[in-house]
Amino acid sequence: MNFVKKMAGAGLLAALSSAALASPCEYVLSSYSYYMDFGYTSSAAEIAENHPECFAGGGASSNVTLNATAFTQVGAISRIVSSRFANTSAGPAPLASNGLAKGMAAGGQVQPWNVWASVEKNDGNHSYTSATGNAVRGANDVLTSVVGADYTFSPALVAGLSAAFDKGDGWGETNGGGRNSTGTDGYLIAPYLGYQLSKELVADVTLGVGRGEFSAAGGVKAEADRWFAATNLSFNRWLGNLQLTGKLSYMHGEEDYGNTKVGGVTQANTATTNKLDQVRLGAQLGYWMNGVLPYAGLAYSSNVHRASDAGKDPLGRDTFVATVGINFFAMSNKVTAGLFYSQELNREHSDNQVFAGNINLRF
Repeated sequence: MNFVKKMAGAGLLAALSSAALASPCEYVLSSYSYYMDFGYTSSAAEIAENHPECFAGGGASSNVTLNATAFTQVGAISRIVSSRFANTSAGPAPLASNGLAKGMAAGGQVQPWNVWASVEKNDGNHSYTSATGNAVRGANDVLTSVVGADYTFSPALVAGLSAAFDKGDGWGETNGGGRNSTGTDGYLIAPYLGYQLSKELVADVTLGVGRGEFSAAGGVKAEADRWFAATNLSFNRWLGNLQLTGKLSYMHGEEDYGNTKVGGVTQANTATTNKLDQVRLGAQLGYWMNGVLPYAGLAYSSNVHRASDAGKDPLGRDTFVATVGINFFAMSNKVTAGLFYSQELNREHSDNQVFAGNINLRF
């Protein structure tokens, strides 16, 4: 009986593989599961490669999602921590005398409590040729909102807690065929610590855990456990009205998806684990203008390790990221806010841009 089934499967192999190139995700996943059940692993891998959008964290979307969720939260936390310790003793007199952004180790009045919020929209798209010679295109847009609060436990130590909530949508197509629509949503809870090493150096560490869900048209759903860990070293120095900042970051993120369900029916062998380790190094230069601080920066980002059970990430490992932004300081009520835009400059086979805003209140 097994022999007959395998022969039947072999007879259908070419037809199913070809048809899957223009099929909705529920058909793609059932075909993938069928091939895996009968040991046609190479054909199953070909389906996953030609329709990465149908697999939770598959192909080009695996690292995009981790960047837009876990690493977005890491960046928001690190910006808040470094601003808490910003050394302005040699900088603009209004800031320094007010104590709003004066480094704790440098002295001056410091507000022990800080509450903050950040919103970031990641827009990305990709286009590449798969190993089987097919043209794969798609896009992923993710909106991530982060809220947090922290407290000063000593002149050089801050501890806090943050929560991030994300919602995304995307699509993918192969050889210009029908598009498959996808969606993601989830949350992450992350405590963090910040410590001022010197007047110019601040370190922060954070660890986050949470849950996520992947969905696609046709009743496709998969749930994941998420976690990340990160550390950042920030540099901050004032040269008159010029502010020079820099940051070195190391981040690790994971998503562990269970088997995908189609219409409530579990598809065997579709569980995936996505892992990403990323290093970033960048610098920014800003200019103080009576409560307003416009700035520009350039960073280098490298995905030093990446792995996914859903297939290899076809996008470039390295890229430069350009950023322009502006920060606002309200002296009377201890409020700061900011807006920024960043753009990946040269990642292979993809393009990504970020629009973000943040606000924080100290008391």
